[in-house]
Amino acid sequence: MYFILGNTTQHSIKITLGSQEIAFVPFAISSLKSGLNDFTFLIVQNPDNQNLSSKYRMSTTGSNVLSLRGTVNNGSEKNRRSPKYVKLNKAMRDQKLSGILLTKEKNLNPWLTQTVFNDNRIIDFNINIGNMDDENKPFALISFIDWNQASINNTVDIFWGDIYPESSDTVKGEINIVDIKENSISNYTTIFIPYPFHHVDPLDPSFMIESSARVGLDNRSNY
Repeated sequence: MYFILGNTTQHSIKITLGSQEIAFVPFAISSLKSGLNDFTFLIVQNPDNQNLSSKYRMSTTGSNVLSLRGTVNNGSEKNRRSPKYVKLNKAMRDQKLSGILLTKEKNLNPWLTQTVFNDNRIIDFNINIGNMDDENKPFALISFIDWNQASINNTVDIFWGDIYPESSDTVKGEINIVDIKENSISNYTTIFIPYPFHHVDPLDPSFMIESSARVGLDNRSNY
């Protein structure tokens, strides 16, 4: 999928809008696989904001990434892709969780900022997933550093999972510091996509993509 700008195409674009202004951006979807194809537009407000205050970082929870999601059927829906989903543990913590939350410890205190040190090549953290619905929920996790896709950990680029109803569990997250901008502050985000490769009803909130808070990674002290 790409955007069409004059005679050029791009996979991502930056737009500045004035008050009450609307932009129309043409796009195209190519190389559709047979069956049901899931597509998503991610809209990031103030993508390069480097404010490290806890107040700002907490304010990005829930509003970090806006999304538009849909499906395109190329042939029969019976040819739906079916990734190998990892079944999460069937358990619920004392602190109930719905959606996604990034933490450094086992408790559910949000991870908002971190200073990066060269002697620690990998940053470890927890991607906490919760399902308060009364049915199993398949999902995908995708991570971004400065809005470029990054691996979830050193094992997978995209994590495909399935979580039991009224349950929560943790997926191991890792960031390699070579992916973080030098002498700068990077933004890290993970998004939670429920029901991948299902026919999306844009009016059904159960298909809504959720995002973690925007974590500020301060890599200035190394230079």
